[in-house]
Amino acid sequence: MGKQLIIFTGKQLMILFTVLLAVFMAIGCTAPDTGVVEEENVTVEESAQAVRDTDLRVTGIEVNEASSDVVDVTFTMTVYNPSDTTVELERMEYEVFANDVRLGSGSFEEPLEIPSNQQIETSTNFVAQVSTVPPAIINAISEGEVTWNLEGTMFFDTPSGTVEQPFSRELEREEGQ
Repeated sequence: MGKQLIIFTGKQLMILFTVLLAVFMAIGCTAPDTGVVEEENVTVEESAQAVRDTDLRVTGIEVNEASSDVVDVTFTMTVYNPSDTTVELERMEYEVFANDVRLGSGSFEEPLEIPSNQQIETSTNFVAQVSTVPPAIINAISEGEVTWNLEGTMFFDTPSGTVEQPFSRELEREEGQ
C-alpha cells in the first residue's frame, strides 16, 4: 500500500482546531514545580504561627472619669511577638467589664507592626455611656476597687488574609494605680 494523503476542508480544520483547543483547555497548562508555591505556604504557616504566639497584656489602667453618665478609661497594653516573624496587628475589638458588669465595647484601630522577638506598648481610650450600670459599680470604679476584664479579638494582617485571635484578660486596679 502506498501513502495516502489526507486533505481537510476549511470546515474540518476549524472543527479539529476547536477540539484540540478544548482538550488543551481541559488539561490546563502547568509550569514545572519550582518550589515557589511551597515557600509561599511556609511563609503563610510561619505568619499564622506568629499570630498564635503573640501575647497581649494589660499593663495599666487609668480612670479618667467615672460618673453616672460616663466611664472614661485608658488601658495601656503590651503586645509581645515571641516569633521570628514580624506581625501586623491591624485592629482590636473588645468588651469591657468592671466587676463582671458589662460597661460597653470599644476598638483599637491603629495598625501596629510588631517586629520579631519584640514588644510594643500602646494604649486605647474607652468611653462608654453607662446609664444602666448600677451605682455600686460606678463607686467601685471611682474608688479603684474593681476587677477589670477585657474580652475581644485581635485582627492580624497576614499573607493569607486577616487572622483573628480571641483574648480575655483580667486585671485588678487598686487605689492609686
